[in-house]
Amino acid sequence: MIVSVEQIEALLAAMKASGAGLGNSPFSSQKPEDASVNSAKGHCLEQKPNLHKKVSYLRSSLFNPFDQLSFFVDAERTLPTDLQAFLDRYAFRIIDHTPNELGEHITLPKVDAPRVVLVAGDRLANGIAIDATETRSSQLQADDSTRRYINLGIARANASDIAYALDRAATRHHGDIDELIYVLGENDFDQGGVIPTPPS
Repeated sequence: MIVSVEQIEALLAAMKASGAGLGNSPFSSQKPEDASVNSAKGHCLEQKPNLHKKVSYLRSSLFNPFDQLSFFVDAERTLPTDLQAFLDRYAFRIIDHTPNELGEHITLPKVDAPRVVLVAGDRLANGIAIDATETRSSQLQADDSTRRYINLGIARANASDIAYALDRAATRHHGDIDELIYVLGENDFDQGGVIPTPPS
């Protein structure tokens, strides 16, 4: 288990050079832009399209035992020896994170039904650190071959980000939406937030 901040600080330069990012930590803001799975569009956050990232949680309770450190890097990237050794020792259950061309986390099994169900929310809906077959949308899809379940979840999103994702999806799937499933997270209960107008 990672027990000191110094273990991480010693590798920050290697992480930055490798385009790797640490989530759920005081170092999250130091990650390079290409490490991030999200980008800002106006005031709204959206998941980047066509990614192929390796994502994992790290064995540590340094900062928040209920929101563990996460690590993400391009899947094709070869890491420096010391950084790879760090991951080999402290990462668990490394998975592939592969949003499609629309920035939606893929839903499996693939179904080509015309009617759709939108599954929206933050990382609880997205499933950023679990296998694509284990997300809420994929679990529902496995039991229903008559409709397509579309994962609109965005990690670290707030209500305005999700409203923007829903606005785009409503336009894209106009007339084909059967249902909306909203996976509530604790940030949905934040007080005093302002929902901006989605960018055009």
